[in-house]
Amino acid sequence: AIPPETPKSIPAIALSDQISALAENDQVLVVLDYQAATSRELEALAAPLLEQLHNGGAQLAILTTQPSGLFLAQTLLAQAGLPEDTQVDYLPGSYLSLISQAVNPAISTNEDNLTQIEDLRSFKLVLLVSDSSDNIRGWLEQIAPWIGTLNFAAVTTQMEAPVLSPYFD
Repeated sequence: AIPPETPKSIPAIALSDQISALAENDQVLVVLDYQAATSRELEALAAPLLEQLHNGGAQLAILTTQPSGLFLAQTLLAQAGLPEDTQVDYLPGSYLSLISQAVNPAISTNEDNLTQIEDLRSFKLVLLVSDSSDNIRGWLEQIAPWIGTLNFAAVTTQMEAPVLSPYFD
């Protein structure tokens, strides 16, 4: 546990501001992309954020890009105090599965999608919880440019954070 008097980093303050700016019923996509080996670190960081989003009235859509994420998500959701029946969708192929939808949502129909997500543009925030700087960079480089109004935020491990610092802005 981090002592309450510990000062927050600039990225942590920016993320807190981004979450505070969300209105009730704003849609937030939470993408879980981590392995069991890093779950303790990431869940300790992500659970309070999910709780804050849920308590603030945000509508959460949760995806996992790892098959094991379907099980890991249950622990995270319990820590965040979210209902047990919260749906977690599996997205095979990680962000690569969403590139065509980001470029042109008209070419994707709900029948083709493996998730409940019809259009990424309906989300106010994508919160990436990942132990892979490569996958976070993929979201930022391959999907974000096509959706100018969508904000991206990432929760990552201490080991991966320095690699992503150039993407902070």
